[in-house]
Amino acid sequence: MHNFMKSLGVRFTDEEKQLCLPTAYKMINLSFFVKMHGIISLEEATAHDSEFTKMCAELFLSCNADDEIIEKVFCYIVMADGHTGAALLERLIIAQGLSLLRDPHNPNYTPFVIASILGEKYLPELTDAANPKIRLNILTDPYLCAFPESAEFQHDMQQLSKEQMYRKLACAEHRAVAAAFKGCDAPFMESMRSRLSIAAIVTIGETMGDIEADKGEILRHQAAILSMSS
Repeated sequence: MHNFMKSLGVRFTDEEKQLCLPTAYKMINLSFFVKMHGIISLEEATAHDSEFTKMCAELFLSCNADDEIIEKVFCYIVMADGHTGAALLERLIIAQGLSLLRDPHNPNYTPFVIASILGEKYLPELTDAANPKIRLNILTDPYLCAFPESAEFQHDMQQLSKEQMYRKLACAEHRAVAAAFKGCDAPFMESMRSRLSIAAIVTIGETMGDIEADKGEILRHQAAILSMSS
């Protein structure tokens, strides 16, 4: 999509890009939602969006072609009605966001691809896990057990600096980290937004959904992580 735009020599102003940031966030959040609930949830997730978004989503769901062909079809749809400026940019972002939904690295990959359309200077805010416009809780909150016994783990983790916390978590396996966090509550996970990257939260959310850990196992993982050197 980005190469298609470059081939046309299309340029957008900073004002036009700012106008389209809400659409960029919507596509990033959509990628998290679909990652959590499956591609079948796309129709429901876009039910109240623009007619263009719903048309692209319907095409995406009904087309069995590979991603490269889907992206080419989207390119032609984007240009079909002769839109320019912010209206054209918005269509590009929507089509690009939808075309990535089958990518196995989505949603980690989505913010970077959208930033390639908007420009490199927008990359930090599109990939900042602490940005409240990015709804990462979609990936973790449904799996949280919120055990009262996790209070000590939550308190001690929040007392660590970002660097100390990363060193502890780096010593543990992904499954152990996901199990430990699964016992925590939503406010704790929200506080982790400023300390974990999008990639880390996506990995934790994915792994939480795959594990069947009982309270005893979760508390053991929490204790083991706290005992690790930081």
